[in-house]
Amino acid sequence: MRIFFLTLLALLGVAGLQAQAEWGLFSQTGLWQANRVNPAIWPDQKLIISLPGLQNTLFFTGPTYGDVIGEVNGQKVFDVNALIDNLESDNLVREHLEINTLGVGIRLGNSFGVSFQHLVHFNAYLAYPKVLPELVWKGNGPFVGQIIMLDHDLQLYSYNEYAFGGYYERGALQAGARVKLLTGIGDVSTERGRAALYTDTAFYQLQFLADYQLNTSAYFNYQSYNDLELNFDFGQLRLDRLFTANPGLAFDLGIRLKQEKWWLAASALDIGSINWKDNVRNYRAQGEYKFDGLDISAALTGDSIKFEDALDTLKQLFAFPATEEAYITSLPTKVYLSGGVHLGEKWQVGGTLFSEWYRNTTYAGFAVNAGFTPAEWLTIGGSYGVFRNTFTNIGLSGAARLGPVQLYVLADNITAVFRPSDSRFFHIRTGLNLVF
Repeated sequence: MRIFFLTLLALLGVAGLQAQAEWGLFSQTGLWQANRVNPAIWPDQKLIISLPGLQNTLFFTGPTYGDVIGEVNGQKVFDVNALIDNLESDNLVREHLEINTLGVGIRLGNSFGVSFQHLVHFNAYLAYPKVLPELVWKGNGPFVGQIIMLDHDLQLYSYNEYAFGGYYERGALQAGARVKLLTGIGDVSTERGRAALYTDTAFYQLQFLADYQLNTSAYFNYQSYNDLELNFDFGQLRLDRLFTANPGLAFDLGIRLKQEKWWLAASALDIGSINWKDNVRNYRAQGEYKFDGLDISAALTGDSIKFEDALDTLKQLFAFPATEEAYITSLPTKVYLSGGVHLGEKWQVGGTLFSEWYRNTTYAGFAVNAGFTPAEWLTIGGSYGVFRNTFTNIGLSGAARLGPVQLYVLADNITAVFRPSDSRFFHIRTGLNLVF
């Protein structure tokens, strides 16, 4: 639980500074990066060199930054009680940072194209019930006589992507595919996350039922309850981790029917997985545990001398036997269905349906978008999307070319830029291309 609480606070810290679907790229179909959401979308230029850029998305439920940060005597303070009061019964935090180091796309005649890209992905996922941080902060006193379910799901992972793409066009039909060789950098993930706690009304005896397994590769080392190390350097690039002993393979597929006045397209992305083999540890807890007179909150947050007996009991509870068995995790698989119409030479409007399958859960949404090209060197886009019960996602984008240099900036929720303390969904993609 200590691991969980530290991770939760770290992820909320990221949220204070900054959903996995992108829809703003569908209003910028002349931009090379639109190929990321459908490999059948290919720009008209003969040669595109993608220079370093990044894409970052974050989505979370429950309290916003403004809900949990208050002021005391002019100083900003973190209010844990406000965090708990504003949580939903089940909560989710998701973060995806994608760093594009270098890429190239080449048209071979009018019908063929080939591409290569290297990217680094950093991801965070946490699904948890409100009762879990409430137990850590308030203790088990409020839950005497109750069976409380503490099930949760966690994954922190990063990997390199070496993507080899191909494109084919014949008449109105365009098709694209990408083979992605993956090397996992590190992972911390729950394979099973079931747990329940009961506190007896008469003798304050606790009964803990667990079917729990935490798999780790490279990022995490656990020796005992108070001897653990989590080394997840979000966004840090390391040359010595470009190739690792954690192999993976994934595919992207896309198709597009393009007519003079309209187009329809479909794509499936990240169909694949990573096999974690390097520096692997598996920590398991399975069965029933009983112990007397322990206040969970005091044991987790109190003085280790004053609560020595409680800590000794807690250490026994968290004495996970460790094994070294390789394991596999799947990537979040996404599907986009999109279409649009051209309103003259300068305007296009369209819509997108998307769905994602990840950690045994489906996430779906839709968006409408528009693109305006007032000049050959400039395209401006706008969008409106609905995702995970968020209804204020107004996006803006721009792509400008000065000679061979193309600059692009996209935000799928521009309101988060002006009101970050009240937002639960953040997105930005920005970078440079050289186009010839």
